[in-house]
Amino acid sequence: LPSANGNMSSLERLDIWECQLSGPIPQEVGALKKLTSPVLSSTSLSGRIPSSIANLTQLTELWLDSNDLSGKVSSLVKLHLVSMKTHSILLVTLKICSFFCL
Repeated sequence: LPSANGNMSSLERLDIWECQLSGPIPQEVGALKKLTSPVLSSTSLSGRIPSSIANLTQLTELWLDSNDLSGKVSSLVKLHLVSMKTHSILLVTLKICSFFCL
């Protein structure tokens, strides 16, 4: 996923699925502060979920399933749907509850 995507500060929706991307999600994703429901499913992304995802305070949904990602999703007030079915076990911490997604 190219790090230049952080320059699109007014982007609200990002749908990338079933693409042959590789590598980690760049830290610059945290600059997309208007992003509400990114879909990065089945893209072959790997590595740790960037800590900058905590900057995405408008997130209501987060779709990261069918990738090889690990790490934590920080508490985000508006986030109500997290889809992260991967080969790794991810600890997801939400404001209301904590649970494991397999």
